[in-house]
Amino acid sequence: MIKTFIDCGAYSAWKKNECSDLKLYIAFIKRFGAFFDSYSNLDVIAGRNGQYEFDPRRNEAAARQSYQNLQRMKDAGLNPIPVFHQGEDFSWLQRSIDDGERYIGFSPYKRQGRIGAMAWLDQCFDVLTENGRPLIQTHGFGVTSPVLLLRYPFRTVDSSRWALASGNGMILVPPEVDGRFDYSAQPTIIPMTDRVLHYAAHVDQRIHADIERMRRFLDQEVGITEDEARYSCRRRALITYFKGLEQAAWDRQASFLHHPSQRLRPADWPFEIALVSDVNKQEHELLVEMQVRRRLLSFYKLKGMDDAKLERFFTGR
Repeated sequence: MIKTFIDCGAYSAWKKNECSDLKLYIAFIKRFGAFFDSYSNLDVIAGRNGQYEFDPRRNEAAARQSYQNLQRMKDAGLNPIPVFHQGEDFSWLQRSIDDGERYIGFSPYKRQGRIGAMAWLDQCFDVLTENGRPLIQTHGFGVTSPVLLLRYPFRTVDSSRWALASGNGMILVPPEVDGRFDYSAQPTIIPMTDRVLHYAAHVDQRIHADIERMRRFLDQEVGITEDEARYSCRRRALITYFKGLEQAAWDRQASFLHHPSQRLRPADWPFEIALVSDVNKQEHELLVEMQVRRRLLSFYKLKGMDDAKLERFFTGR
């Protein structure tokens, strides 16, 4: 059975300058909570229309409102995961620790490179491990760079890239090292479909070595042909990639990349990548078939759906 993480959908609402309804979210979690193993707090992001607000006063107000929402959800008998955003004062992260939270979400800026995210996450994990305290479980929102996953001891992260890349006609292919595919290294993005033929990186423009590596990946790792990847089975290829990345991050093969907090990771903590999904029977069946451990569903997309339909989806009826 696939474990389900429910995200409140604050980021989606924020991009459209919409306000999320806390009462509706609480009612939804109470109605369907038995089908989820975790869910986020209804967090607030500084800014509007998808533009981050870097004013410390706005970030402070957003963090305070997020904390108030967290307390209201707890007062309603729920146990949501608090979310700490890049740009908020680290006193809010410390408050979560002082409150005894055992699972915290980290949300780095979406429009920055790995170096910027790494600098902030270094600070986050330094706070978590200060004075040798036991490590707290963490979720990384939208964090799927191999470098970051091998550096920090996340318990879970989520990714919508598998579906977005497929929809954009692309697949991800890991490099080969000594005849084996290395999922701990940055993958090659290969556009496959005719509608992205103009991309310089399109498969038809690739050098022979890249094409042969891609074909070996599709044949040996995914079990499909190049034509199937072009026209019908890209999601299967992308799920295979993310499952390989999940295993590589769990194994923590590249020890030289680790942040010191890795040493405090309990041996019995698994690592899981939650694939961002929709309430779609065909998609659900593919995830089940490919033995995906965890998915993420967004309350933003679920809130307008009929309860009976959601009940059927969650129960598999």
